[in-house]
Amino acid sequence: MINVSKVKVKEGGTRYVVNVRINGRRKRKYFATKKEADNEASRLDRERRAHGDQFASLGEVERAELVVAFHIGQKHGFSVIDAVKAFREKAELREARRVSIGDAIRRCLREKSSSIKISSYENLSGALERFGEGRWSTPLDEITRSDVYEWIVAGQRADGEPWKSPTRNGYLVNLKTLFNWCVAEGLLDDSPAANIRKFKPSDDEIAGWENENQILSVEQMDTLLNHFKDNDPDLLPRILLGAFAGLRPEREAALMSWGSINFDDREIFVSGAHAKDRQRRYVPMTDNLHDWLLWAYNEKLPFEVDGWEDRWQDGRRAIGMIGESWPHDGLRKSFASYYMAVNGEDATRAILGHGSFDMLFKHYRSTVRCAEGEKYFGIGC
Repeated sequence: MINVSKVKVKEGGTRYVVNVRINGRRKRKYFATKKEADNEASRLDRERRAHGDQFASLGEVERAELVVAFHIGQKHGFSVIDAVKAFREKAELREARRVSIGDAIRRCLREKSSSIKISSYENLSGALERFGEGRWSTPLDEITRSDVYEWIVAGQRADGEPWKSPTRNGYLVNLKTLFNWCVAEGLLDDSPAANIRKFKPSDDEIAGWENENQILSVEQMDTLLNHFKDNDPDLLPRILLGAFAGLRPEREAALMSWGSINFDDREIFVSGAHAKDRQRRYVPMTDNLHDWLLWAYNEKLPFEVDGWEDRWQDGRRAIGMIGESWPHDGLRKSFASYYMAVNGEDATRAILGHGSFDMLFKHYRSTVRCAEGEKYFGIGC
């Protein structure tokens, strides 16, 4: 109810007061004349009728939500209208920036093409395009954590075999790259892949790794080096850097030059521009590597070799080191395993350019006895 009454004030004279109850609380407004008080009472009555009718049209739950929202806003210093406006602005912004997963993949790859190595770009492109199959037009912000996780878990090779943990983790890294880029570009608030942890290898995988040929034996490495020395010596400098210094074949060994080989200090300089982690490092030469490289230098053997891949394959095929007989990344893995046996984990990690022991143990370590390591680094020219 709204009413107007006349009251006396301490200063003498009278005032007109409008009495009104809002949400169960009585409020008063004072005016100098009755006309002003009547006008205010009429205005309040019109508003009450208008808003009261709208409020009455809401359901019981909706009215309760409004009351709760009002008190929350009051507690934190904002009104219900402020909250609605802020939410609306956020929704409008989200709608304005909304793109499909296909658009996001194209834009991400376009930017990455000029900032990462060709091999890294091809790997990223293949993974993202594969993820985009069947969902190219799906709005980016509708991609959920479950979508990403279940896609990786369900992944299969061409022969129908489920992906193993290294493959799953490779795809996970590439998808995190995409979604982190989307967050940085303001296309997403959060990455749907952010909280997906690396996949652990199964017992069968671990058993398989223990049984497979992960490194070359001392005898195999001796045979390999002597075959290329006698039949295609131009390939030896790069082979030696992988076998006895652990340099990465494409990124580091292939881009090496004789100017980075310091025979006096017995060190090899790996430029940050060529290193995978973009950090330069110095790799100490073992005695046998020093002798091998000095021989190669005196023979004027090059680091840049035409037709490297075909000649490398042909040479290994000639001595039966091809296919399953050749372990993946055989030179670098062999070096890491034998070097760790002789020099320990810290020294090996520093030479390989690894930031963590996890990477070293998961990808490059095979069990080797110290005596075998000494034989390996005793292979001479």
